[in-house]
Amino acid sequence: MGSAGMVASEGSHRELTAGQLGVWYGQQLDPASPVYNVGECAEIRGRLDVPAFVAALRRTLDEADAYRLRFAVRDGVPWQHVDNSGDYPIEVVDLSGRPDPGAAAEDWMKADLARPVKVDDGPLFAHAVLVLGPERSLWYQRVHHLLLDGGSLAVFARRLAEVYAALVEGRDVDGVALESVAVLLGEDISYRASADVARDREFWRERLAGLPETGRPRRTSAMPDRHFADIDAARAEELGAAARRLRIGLAGLLIAGTAAYRHRITGNRDVVVSVAVGGRVSRRAAAVVGMTSNVVPVRLTVTPATTVADLMRQTARALVDAQRHQRFPMEDMARELKVGPGDFVVNVMAVDYPARFGDCAVTARGLASGPADGVKIDIYNRSNHPGLQLRVDVNGDDQPAQSHARRLERVFGWLATASPTDLVGGLELLGEDERQAVLTDWNATLPPTNAGTLPELFAAQAEREPSAVAVSSAGHRLTYGELDAGSNRLARRLSEIGVGPESVVGLLMARTPELVVAMLAILKAGGAYLPIDPDYPAERVEFMLADAGAVAVVTEQGLAPATELPLVLTDECSQMSADPLSVKVSVDSPAYVIYTSGSTGWPKGVVVTHRNVTDLFAATRPRFEFGADDVWSWFHSIAFDFSVWELWGALLHGGRVAVVPFDVSRSPREFLGLLERERVTMLSQTPSAFYQLLDVEPGELPDLRAVVFGGEALDPAKLDRWWAGRTHRPRMVNMYGITETTVHVTYRELGPEDAAAGSVIGRGIAGQGVYLLDDALRPVPPGVTAEVYVAGGQLARGYLGRPGLTAQRFVASPFGGRMYRAGDRAKWTVDGQLVFAGRADEQVKIRGFRIEPGEIEAVLAAHPDVAQAVVLVR
Repeated sequence: MGSAGMVASEGSHRELTAGQLGVWYGQQLDPASPVYNVGECAEIRGRLDVPAFVAALRRTLDEADAYRLRFAVRDGVPWQHVDNSGDYPIEVVDLSGRPDPGAAAEDWMKADLARPVKVDDGPLFAHAVLVLGPERSLWYQRVHHLLLDGGSLAVFARRLAEVYAALVEGRDVDGVALESVAVLLGEDISYRASADVARDREFWRERLAGLPETGRPRRTSAMPDRHFADIDAARAEELGAAARRLRIGLAGLLIAGTAAYRHRITGNRDVVVSVAVGGRVSRRAAAVVGMTSNVVPVRLTVTPATTVADLMRQTARALVDAQRHQRFPMEDMARELKVGPGDFVVNVMAVDYPARFGDCAVTARGLASGPADGVKIDIYNRSNHPGLQLRVDVNGDDQPAQSHARRLERVFGWLATASPTDLVGGLELLGEDERQAVLTDWNATLPPTNAGTLPELFAAQAEREPSAVAVSSAGHRLTYGELDAGSNRLARRLSEIGVGPESVVGLLMARTPELVVAMLAILKAGGAYLPIDPDYPAERVEFMLADAGAVAVVTEQGLAPATELPLVLTDECSQMSADPLSVKVSVDSPAYVIYTSGSTGWPKGVVVTHRNVTDLFAATRPRFEFGADDVWSWFHSIAFDFSVWELWGALLHGGRVAVVPFDVSRSPREFLGLLERERVTMLSQTPSAFYQLLDVEPGELPDLRAVVFGGEALDPAKLDRWWAGRTHRPRMVNMYGITETTVHVTYRELGPEDAAAGSVIGRGIAGQGVYLLDDALRPVPPGVTAEVYVAGGQLARGYLGRPGLTAQRFVASPFGGRMYRAGDRAKWTVDGQLVFAGRADEQVKIRGFRIEPGEIEAVLAAHPDVAQAVVLVR
């Protein structure tokens, strides 16, 4: 049956197929958007008979009734019918007189593809013959995706070639070769009424079990970023040989390679790549120009240890199953199974395109294939083209289409020579220019510092400005001279009881100026302070003191722990000499030991040196220009290393520490009042604490010059309330950091324009190499999510008394020296900004404190009445 069947039913209205409905509703998001235009052009070499070609186009369009479909809405439901009235939009455009006819043709086609469309008005397609010279022309067509899919273009072109050849040779055109679009519509109705629907639904339900729900597919009306690339004939031949060697079809090989790429750029082992399928399962349907394509998910398990042979076996099996169940509509899959097509779609088309129009050679290329919701990859294997054509469309992804295309070419190059036993982990995505960027250009160096120990640097400040206020709290002010003298007295007492270099001294006090005195005194005696939060349970305090080998505890009345260690109270040293001790301490001696949560059930102590802290401020001083006029809020617990930044940021630069009592830190309104009264200039906050501050609508805070975020992931979109209507805008800085790398590692200034940037953390501060490495410790290119490793002068010594754990986390760097394996994941943007992507393990952060659910589970499971324990974060 030819087109006559459908023509006979002109005027009758039919419902849209599931595939058409997806396009229809997507177009309704922006009725004038051209994003659903499908475009193709064929370059014709030879002397084309243009009038005959136009006549052949009209005859072929007569047969292809899908081009004459019109759409309307009745009672809120879209319908379609065939409209035989009117002429076909065919243009002949002579560009041969232009200085550059080829460029003029590209501009013409680009402009036409961008033309707004109205799906309920007029023809939804256009054809044109662009004459570039006596023996060079282009045949261009633009068709709305409602009418046909990409596979239909070759069906139409083959019939056009037959008709044109007959016309130029003076022969009669053979009958009607194209089937009516009614065939597709009828088969769709039959399928929906059959038992196949239930079987297909159950297959996909089982195949997709366990995947996170994505709901209905995203629909975007935005034009995608697009990049074209050619894979030459030699490489295409190598890929064909590789497919035969690995016992898979070429399309399967390319889809498997795309899945390996998906794994490498996300780190996910449960990989879903959505594959475009033709949807034509009958011989008659194969001869129809129309819209019947579908997108189905191919789910694979891919790890660095997956062999190429296993990847091919998985892919081949998955594709056979997908083809068998390809008719179950993606829209229904998303609605009923809550799993959409995802954001990574690949379409490998083996296109049987005519090699000639009469005596003229033909080479076709796709221009557009509809919207991209994420990354869309089209690979054309055309019968009349010696190589492969690659097109990548990108929407809603932070990597440009060109970057994806370049890496896919590397993937296909790897596959071309891969042996069955090669591992996916051996796939190298990084180009030399990208290697230079991620290892060198985006990591600033810092000469080694030897500025002195923390007490030496503080003493120099106290000598320069002894009357300057060092610490203020509720009207009480402690000058640098008073702080120096008080800490000297307490240091002498500590020295008397045996505190010296490498000693660890517990520090268990409330957040008061006296705590600062005690901290300095421990350092002046040569020891390292072990900060203990007063709210810690007694068992944890006991463990920390024993595990750290503490020799004493500095504390205050009412907080003294139950321990046999010597207890030193800050108010018992008033009669001692205020002269400084003469204690030799190296810059590489420990300054403090902070305990972080441990997955084995017990926390672990991180040993941080004086040099680590001075390197931190040497790297950040040029950015912030710290000075004696700065007032630093001390908001955080001494057991949280954000306090190191708050306290030493002030004391090393002659600034003032404004103490935020614990109860005030829990009241955003009272805290805001403190910021105003103390005229704070440097505010440090975890994002969750700052969001609460925004709830009380802070005023201008005219003295504030910087807000530094750290301790947990920041959502820049939540800062909108801060920017709105504000005339005074202090610097807003997001700084990622880890206790093991001394508080802060990266720096990123934020503005209102960053609301949609995600948890962007910037670049490493000077002297800190921040590397994103795969499982083989190889750097990954921009856009690829990988684990964070940090190298540089801020790396802590390691974990106190845990050489095995230290060796696991502080590892040899392939670039020289040591580096710390952070356990966090991130990716680079194309302009060299790091975006935080969560943990590689189950660790979480709550108000800046690192919490290992495993530690809590281990403690709970140790109780005799608990058989099993699971800890969840809500």
